[in-house]
Amino acid sequence: MRSQKLQIVNKGKWNVQFKSPIIGPESPFQSIAEPLIRKQEKAVMDGHFVEMKKTHSEPHPGWQVPELYYENFPKVWLETAKILSIEVSGEFYLGGAHGMSNVRVYNFGNVFGKPAKFGIWDALYSNAEAKDNLKFLLLSRALKDDRCAWVDEGMITEFTNVQLERFVITERGLRFAFDPYELGPYAAGRIDLEIPFGDLKGMIRKNGPLSKFAN
Repeated sequence: MRSQKLQIVNKGKWNVQFKSPIIGPESPFQSIAEPLIRKQEKAVMDGHFVEMKKTHSEPHPGWQVPELYYENFPKVWLETAKILSIEVSGEFYLGGAHGMSNVRVYNFGNVFGKPAKFGIWDALYSNAEAKDNLKFLLLSRALKDDRCAWVDEGMITEFTNVQLERFVITERGLRFAFDPYELGPYAAGRIDLEIPFGDLKGMIRKNGPLSKFAN
C-alpha cells in the first residue's frame, strides 16, 4: 500500500501537506475505505488551514509570523482479505510553544456480512464486564510504561470513548494510540498500548469482524 500526496498548499507562511492512502484494487474494502479516508482526512486538513488563517491573519505590526504547517502520514497496520486497519497521524504547528500531533484510525471488516468501517464495540462484546476488563488491561499496561506519568500518579483512571475507539489491529492484538498530554506530559509524546489477542479471550465477538482472533 502506498501514500499519495493529494494536495500541497503554500500561502505565505502557511504550509499544508495532505496525503491520502491508496488501497490496492484487490482489497474488498477499497471502494468504501479510500473515499471515506480521503474525505475525512481532507476535512481535518481544511480545519487546520482555516485555524491557521484565523489565528494569524492579522499579525501585529513588526510581528514575525512563525512557520505554520500541517502534514499527515498514513500507515497500514494490517491488510488481509478480512481486515484493513489504517492509522493516519498528523503533525502540525499553529503557533505557541511547540508543535502537536494526533492520530486517527480507520478499521474495516465484515460487519453483519458486509464490508464496513467498524469500532471497538463492533469487535468486542459491549457488556459491563467486557468494558471493565478492557479498562483494566489498558491501565495495567500504562502502569508498566514510565511515560504514562499521569496514570502512575492516579490522575488518569478512566478512558474516554474517543480514546477507546482509537485503535488499530496488528497481527498480535489491538494497539491503542494516545495523543500527547493524554497519559503524560508533552515530553512523553504519543503513547501506544497494545493488548494481545490472548488477553482478550472471551471478549471478542464470535460473529464480529475480529472473530478469527476469538480463540
